[in-house]
Amino acid sequence: MKKQPVFNLRAVLVIFLLASICAGRANAQTTSLRWKFAKSDQFDIAIEQTTQLETEADLVKQNIETSSAVTFRWLVQELDAKGIAQIDMVIQSVQLKVTMPVSNGIRTLEVDTAAPPEAKPDVQETEMLQNLQALLGKTIRIQVTDRGEIISVDLDAATKESLRLAPQSMQIRQMLTDDGLRELFASGAPMFPENEIKTGESWTVVKDFANPAGQFRREQKLTWMGNETYDNVSQEKIDVTARLSLLSPAPSPALSNELATKLAIKSQNTAGTIWFDSEKGMITAGAVKSTLVTESPYRDKAIVTRITSQVELKVSRVK
Repeated sequence: MKKQPVFNLRAVLVIFLLASICAGRANAQTTSLRWKFAKSDQFDIAIEQTTQLETEADLVKQNIETSSAVTFRWLVQELDAKGIAQIDMVIQSVQLKVTMPVSNGIRTLEVDTAAPPEAKPDVQETEMLQNLQALLGKTIRIQVTDRGEIISVDLDAATKESLRLAPQSMQIRQMLTDDGLRELFASGAPMFPENEIKTGESWTVVKDFANPAGQFRREQKLTWMGNETYDNVSQEKIDVTARLSLLSPAPSPALSNELATKLAIKSQNTAGTIWFDSEKGMITAGAVKSTLVTESPYRDKAIVTRITSQVELKVSRVK
């Protein structure tokens, strides 16, 4: 009588587990996201930002829309042993458009430093254009780590003076400040994790900052989604979400301290995608959209503010 083979469950399980581990190792992807700077490198950077501000108080609504497009040239001047690059950022062109309510309707101001002058220029637009043209060619010195963290921003005297002369309401004035530049680049080009990460893993970047509304904290969650094709090139896809919290509201002459503390964030949503070319060691594109709704008391009424903004970033290495 022929002996039947013995079914060894333990052996089968061991083989199955070994196969699973090997398959897991074969499929797992890891990466170390790092900028690859070299002395004399040059990058062209284009940043477009749109913001819509809607306020409602006692059934009265007002809308202000601003959009700006700024192009910079990054020139890597020095690179130290820690991978920190000293970069001269030169402003090349600026476009600005503002649509706002006025006493007799809606007013739109639009200027472009690269456009030819109009035959019959508007007085306000002419003033805005002159202020913006004064910024062209100005240099901002920044220090950036290979993880993408901006650790210092230094505006020379000429740039500071040009910004001082620009109207307070101009978006470019807030953008080209120490905090403004950090926040702008953090939206489309955030700091990378210190260690290698696996597909699907996330890291968090926490940043406190100030704006005219008060002191805020932004917690940015970034998730490496793996390698995908973008713009016909294999690149790393990074998904971005963020959450904003109000640490302390700015003081307001119209509000007592008690009322000011009642400023509240009612709802918010931030999401976007960043693309990183690991072979070239650089971010190539990013787009992040956010919506923020706040409510604050004003006398016996509530003011509801909705801010919708989008930042788009394009980066290319100059050959």
